[in-house]
Order: sequence, then structure tokens, then C-alpha cells
Amino acid sequence: MRAVSAITAGGAVMFAWLGAVMIQREASLAPAWWTWLALFLVFGAPVIVGVIVLLAPLSTGRTANAIGAALYLVAVGGSLVLTEPSPWVESAWALNITALGTTMAALAMPRIGAWFYNGVVALLVVVERVEAPGGGAFAAVQHGLYSFASCAVFMALVQLVLIQARRVDARTARAARQAADVETARARHAERARVDAVLHDTVLATLMLASRGDGRVDPELRLQASEALVALDAEPPDGSSPDDDIDPVGLIRERMTRLDARIPVSAPSMARPVPRAVAEALVDAAIEAARNSLRHAELPLGETPTVSVTQKADRTELVVADDGIGFSSDGIERGRLGLRSSIVGRLERVPGATADIDSAPGQGTRVTLSWTRER
Repeated sequence: MRAVSAITAGGAVMFAWLGAVMIQREASLAPAWWTWLALFLVFGAPVIVGVIVLLAPLSTGRTANAIGAALYLVAVGGSLVLTEPSPWVESAWALNITALGTTMAALAMPRIGAWFYNGVVALLVVVERVEAPGGGAFAAVQHGLYSFASCAVFMALVQLVLIQARRVDARTARAARQAADVETARARHAERARVDAVLHDTVLATLMLASRGDGRVDPELRLQASEALVALDAEPPDGSSPDDDIDPVGLIRERMTRLDARIPVSAPSMARPVPRAVAEALVDAAIEAARNSLRHAELPLGETPTVSVTQKADRTELVVADDGIGFSSDGIERGRLGLRSSIVGRLERVPGATADIDSAPGQGTRVTLSWTRER
């Protein structure tokens, strides 16, 4: 609508320039005030409408086009009443540029209304030509049909553009709704997976630790219960952003020490910070891998899994390895959350992160957790 209105405004300026000689010649056939008013109604109104449509909401632009089309009818009707019959063969200048009014009508009115408007304009052309020199009924009808047909081309193009644009708008809105639904479902699935991992890693571990006690709340249980509550909250406990960079080595050392102080952590002395969300996902997955190793690897007394951290260029990698009994991934029950949600699923939710589990019966287990910063 904005594009066509701008083109119509430019056409009004061009028609005014092309018709300047005819307008000056016919000025003597009407009162001077009417000539100036007709110039404004025919040429000025489309320019003002074009500016309004470019700057205002489209609903206001549609109303402005309707007013512009009505003002054109006023100009044509006034010309028939206030202008003396033209002694020349051509029509009055206001009736030679009917495309301006009909184009504005096509932008503002329903299709049937716009075509009715075109018919009214053609009828006014017939009325004006009946009394003109060299006129008569047959010639007047010819002029009217010519006006109707030439304007019909512009109207059909405008209406076709508007119809296709509305279809595109409808498809775009439908695609946006579908994308929003998909994103909502994805976010719901990610949150459900996060809660599953938290339940497995912290909440159930806390309940198991509590069930083994004698009813007293020792400091370790209190600390683990506090961590479980913090983990259930999606926001960082210190109010920082998930995108803030933190030291992954310091975090893995702290968390591994809390799990089992005997677990060795090999890491570079100067670690490059990574986003908090990435560091927590890598460390949480590493903690779960180490906890699985302590529980299920059947390591000899005194042995623990090993943890190593390496950073190369934009890649950060954590490896948790043991020389235990190993396992076959085919034998893991589908409903078990340890590997599916706490390790693999946790990193699948982090862009650029992957989890690779290499294990076989009798050959130990190696869990590689990596993240590559997107450029």
C-alpha cells in the first residue's frame, strides 16, 4: 500500500506537469477559485495521501486513500457543474486523469466497491462528452468505456498486489505462530530435561544420603540439600548472567573435591574463561560421570577416576576416565537418567557442546565432554 501510494503521488506530480498547458487553456472556462481548488483536489490530494501513508499506520493510510478518491469525485463533479462546455474536442482536464482517483479507490475500498467507483467515474466521463463538440451519445459511450478499461488495468494490478501481499502476511503470521509453538515446545522439553538431570544428580542423591543417616542433619547433608535447591533454580545463585565468563578449572576442582577429594584433576595453570552456562554444563556432566564411575566401575580399593581439562584455541575439553569394568551402551535401560539426561542430554542443550562416551565390558570408560566457542 505504501509503495503504490507513493507511485500514485509521483504520478500526480507528473500528470500536473504534462497537463499544465491544457489546464492553463481551460482556466478561462471556470471561475478562478475553482481552478485552484480543482488543482488541489486532483493533484494535491494524492501527494498528501502518499505522505500520510508513508508516515502513518496502514489503517490511517487506507482512510486517507478513501478521502483522496472521494475528493477526486468532488473535483470531477464540480467541473461538470462549474465549468463551461469545452470548445475543444478533448475532455476537460480533470477527466483525462481518472487513474489517480481509481487507484486510490483500489487501495482503500473492497474490490466490488472499487469497481463500482470506476463505473461512476466512467459515467461522469460519458455525461461530460455528450455535450462536447464532436460528441454525441456514441462517442460519449466510447470515451466512457475507454476510461473504464484503462483504469481497470491499474485497479487490477493494485488489487492483485494487495491480495498477494495479504496472503504473504497470512503465511508469515502462520509461520511465526508455528515457530513460536516450536520454540515453546523446545523450551519446555529443555526445562524438563534440565529438571530430570537435577533430580538425578542432586535431589535423589540428597535423599539417598539422608535415608542412610540416623536422623541428624550433618554439614555434608545440609550442603548437598542447599546445592539441590540452587540447582532447581534456573538462575545463577549470585545473580550473574549465564553468559558471564568464569574459570572452568576452578569450578571443576571445587566440585570434584566436594564429591571425592581423592579424585585428581589435571588442568592447565592458566585457564581461559568460558560462559557460566557452558562451564556449569561441562562440570555437572563431569561430576555425574565421576559419580557413575565411583558407583558402578568397581574400581580397586583406593582407586578413583581421573579428570583432565585441556584448552586449545576455542575448544575446552573435560575427560573423565577410569579402568573399571566398563559397560555396553546397548545394555542400558531406556529410562535411566544418568547417561541420557545428566551427561549426553545436558550437553545437547548447549550450543557447540558434545558428549562422547567410550566404554566396553572389561575395558574401562572414557567420557569426553567438549565445547567449541562459536565464531
